[in-house]
Amino acid sequence: MSTPLRVLIVEDSEDDTDLILHELRRGGYSTHHARVDTEKGMRDAVAGQAWDVVLADYSMPHFSGGNALAMVRKSGLDIPFIIVSGAIGEDTAVAAMKAGAHDYVMKSTLGRLVPVIERELRDAGVRRERREAEAALATHLKEIETLNQRLDEERAELATFHDLVTHDVSNFSMALLGLVERLLLRADGPLTAKQEDLLRRANRQGLVVSRLAENAKLFARLRRQGLPPERKPMMLSEALRHAVDTVHAMHYDRDFQVLVDCDADLSVPSVPFLENVFLNLLDNAVRHAAKEKEVNPIIRVKVFEQNEQVHVTFRNGAKLEEEVRRHLFERYTRGPRSTGSGLGLAVVREIVEGLGGRIWAANMGGTATDHLEIVVSLPRT
Repeated sequence: MSTPLRVLIVEDSEDDTDLILHELRRGGYSTHHARVDTEKGMRDAVAGQAWDVVLADYSMPHFSGGNALAMVRKSGLDIPFIIVSGAIGEDTAVAAMKAGAHDYVMKSTLGRLVPVIERELRDAGVRRERREAEAALATHLKEIETLNQRLDEERAELATFHDLVTHDVSNFSMALLGLVERLLLRADGPLTAKQEDLLRRANRQGLVVSRLAENAKLFARLRRQGLPPERKPMMLSEALRHAVDTVHAMHYDRDFQVLVDCDADLSVPSVPFLENVFLNLLDNAVRHAAKEKEVNPIIRVKVFEQNEQVHVTFRNGAKLEEEVRRHLFERYTRGPRSTGSGLGLAVVREIVEGLGGRIWAANMGGTATDHLEIVVSLPRT
């Protein structure tokens, strides 16, 4: 079965055209062809229909293969252009190839013509497929760019919404805490035991909401901006005292102790967010000790210097599965037994690492789950 081939022949000799067509039919092609030998004929043929290959004599009385090649190149068509000439010097052939011709065949060796056409048709097909793939890729990249731009806009809107909500929640909780504190101080008269208990519950919930809003704000800020560059000395004993006072207010209805072993004059270069680290770790220790149903649990906090680092350790005597321990500081992680860490411990890690420090959790004691110790290591200078 013959293969269709649309061939434009640039040739002034009808006899040579017949020889070329005979060679193509002998090579298995069923040709649809046109012959031109003038600039106008060439222009009309190129503009009028699609061609699979152009076969051009190089030298003719009224036209030339060089001009025909220039017209094809100018049209933007990527089809095989093959010089078929009776007499062409090597320098001329090289110049034609440099100008964009794909190959040349001497009329005395037309047996080469079909293999050359087959090769160039394959190469043209590869080039066409590559262009189509590149065009498809460019389209996809444009679509991805548009989607990324839309995603950036939605992220910006979400960040703005997040900032507004956490700001309003924080302000609301602080106002609520102020009112509750005023009532607890009996500014408006004596309270019954039931009223005081309800107010302390409200105070705890306000502190919890305030801490959640603060954690959400901190996490978003750390992801977008990181920690501020300025560092100021922070007295660790004072920061821990504030955190202990807050955690007692948050868990006023639980019996526990927090024992802090810290030199009064020990400080580290830090940011105010470090106090949030201590509060989150203390809150986590109290909550986890409560899950263990310990009676009057003791939270032990020890601060000491070692190798130019300041270590702050937290122990609550509770147990923790190994799987939970490994994922303790990940965002919203849930292991075999939920730690309820949520954002709090993820924020802790972000802040500590932002200060150039490290945080880890280790199971201590004689067995794998004897008791958990969380260690915060901070640079001394």
